[in-house]
Amino acid sequence: LAYLLHVPDDASAGAYPLRIRTPGGLSNVQIFILSDLPEVAEKEPNNSIADAQTITVPLAVSGTLKGPDQDFFSVTAAAHQRLVIEVEARRIGSAIDPALEVYDSAGHLLAQNDDAPGLGVDSRIDMTLPKAGKYFVAVHDSKFSEQAENFYRLKIGSFPYAEGIYPLGGQRGKSVAVTLFGGN
Repeated sequence: LAYLLHVPDDASAGAYPLRIRTPGGLSNVQIFILSDLPEVAEKEPNNSIADAQTITVPLAVSGTLKGPDQDFFSVTAAAHQRLVIEVEARRIGSAIDPALEVYDSAGHLLAQNDDAPGLGVDSRIDMTLPKAGKYFVAVHDSKFSEQAENFYRLKIGSFPYAEGIYPLGGQRGKSVAVTLFGGN
């Protein structure tokens, strides 16, 4: 089935559920991502620091992980540059449990995350890089498992995020003041 989506100019970036109604009923939910970041596809081979895919930030990368696969990306950064590195997987319907790692140019581990606050099993690292140079970001499934739905979306940039919201709900039809907390 081919279809065309018209996205209004004032639409907000985010993940939107999408279903199609046919005479046979409703389709399964698919997630449609509307992004304000430039997008690229992951390119193999990128299974090691030596084969890392070079990217420039801000950027979103669409990729897949097959079993024990690890995907490496090379980023050049300025001294004291702050980066938010986040993987969307479970939140957009993937079965992988993503983990993130950041290495310096010598291959030393600087940061890692598995299951960030507010993201369920998805991952996020918010860090200020110590010096100018090349850094490597690695994405892998935390269990290195083989999954049929094995896709992810890696976002790298200086974007805002919150780890939670309070209250979690309100009375239908009424306004409610909310507070975002955590994050940047």
